Amino acid sequence: MSKDSNFFINFGLFSAKELADRLSVLSIVGDQSIVLSGMATLKDAQSSDISFLANPKYKSQFENTEAGACIVDKSFLDPEKVYEIVNRNNQITLLVSSNPYHDYALTLELFYRDKYDHKAASQESMDPSAIIGNNCIIGQGVIIGADAVIGDDCHIMANSYIGAGVKIGNEAIIHSNASITYCYIGDKCIIHSGVRIGQDGFGFAPSSKGIIKVKQIGCVIIGNNVEIGANTCIDRGAIGNTIIGDDCKLDNLVQIGHNVVMGKGCLVVAQVGISGSTKIGEYSMIGGQVGIAGHLDIGKRVQIAAQGGVIQNVDDDMIVGGTPAVPITQWHRQSIFLRNAVTKRKSSK
Repeated sequence: MSKDSNFFINFGLFSAKELADRLSVLSIVGDQSIVLSGMATLKDAQSSDISFLANPKYKSQFENTEAGACIVDKSFLDPEKVYEIVNRNNQITLLVSSNPYHDYALTLELFYRDKYDHKAASQESMDPSAIIGNNCIIGQGVIIGADAVIGDDCHIMANSYIGAGVKIGNEAIIHSNASITYCYIGDKCIIHSGVRIGQDGFGFAPSSKGIIKVKQIGCVIIGNNVEIGANTCIDRGAIGNTIIGDDCKLDNLVQIGHNVVMGKGCLVVAQVGISGSTKIGEYSMIGGQVGIAGHLDIGKRVQIAAQGGVIQNVDDDMIVGGTPAVPITQWHRQSIFLRNAVTKRKSSK
C-alpha cells in the first residue's frame, strides 16, 4: 500500500498538460489531455497513475509499466523507440524532463497532503478516536494520535509517541521514548527504547534553482514477531513502502532507508546501514557496521561479514566480506596477500 489513505489525502485530478505546465518539462509525447489521479512506481502504476524514470536501472520496468503517463529523462530515451513505447497498448504519455527526479518531487506535492496535523499534542494525551485493545498497559507520558489502533495485551512504556493512523497488533511491547508514525506493526513485536519508525526518508532533488525536499508518501509495514533494537531508525517509503518481514531481528543503531524490503527471518547486527530501495532476501545475516548501497538485490540466505561494503547485487546463499564485498574466500586471500606484503616490506627495511 503506497500513498495510504490512512495517512495521506489525494488532491488529484490533473491532466498531463496541467502537470507539465507546473513542472520543468521540456516536451510532451502522447495524449496531453489524459487525466491522472495519483503517482506510483513503474511496477505498481495503473493507467490512471503517473510514474517517473530517473534511474537507468529501471528501464526494463519503464518499458513494461501500465502507467498512463511517465516523467522521463531526455537522456534515457532512444528516439527510435519513443513512439513504439507510446503507441503500445496502454498508450502511455511521456513528460520529457531535464531533471525527472526534481519534477517527480514537485508532482508529489501537487497530488498529496498529510491527513493529520502532527503538531505536538497535550501531555499524556490519548486522542478520543484512538482504539486501545483489551489488557493494555499505557505508561506515563505516552501520546497516542487520532485513529491509531492498539491491539490486545500491548505494553507501551513511558514517553513513547504513537502517531495518528498507526496500527499495532496484539502483544506488542513498545519500550520508553520510541516514536512510531506512518506505520503498521504486526503481532508480538518488540520495539526497544529510542526507536524511530516512519520518519521521512532522505529524499532531496537538486536542480539549478536549489534543492527541494521530496515528499515521502509511503509508510512502514512491519511483520509479526519482529524485534527492533534501541535507537534504530526505519524510514517510511518515498513512493511504495518500507517493509520488514516476519521474524526479523534488528540490533541497536541500525539505519533502514526508504523503500527497503527485507524478507522473513533476517538478522541485522548493530550499526548496519541499508540504503533506499534495496531488497534483502529471507533469512539473510548482516554483520556489524556493514554498509549496503541503494537499489540492490541481496539474495536469500546471504551472509555479509562485519564491516563489509556491498555495492553490487549478491546471489542467493553467498557469503561475502570486505569493501567492496567479494566472496568470503576471495576476501580472505586478499587479506592474507596484503598482510604478507606488509610483512615482507617491513623485513626488507
